[in-house]
Amino acid sequence: MRDLEHYFQQLSDAIRSRYLIAYKPAHFVPNGSFRPLKVSAAHNGKRLRVHVRRGYYARMAENR
Repeated sequence: MRDLEHYFQQLSDAIRSRYLIAYKPAHFVPNGSFRPLKVSAAHNGKRLRVHVRRGYYARMAENR
């Protein structure tokens, strides 16, 4: 039980240290092209570790 409590505390700490950032480009062009992403973060002058995908593919324009 003590081990389980320890792991639940680690999980709780990990969940509280995560954030979600949303991004919407100002001049979005729905052409299916790859858009690279670069995200960095710092706190008190120290670089933080950021896990982010390398980019995304823009959605294609819908044919109506």
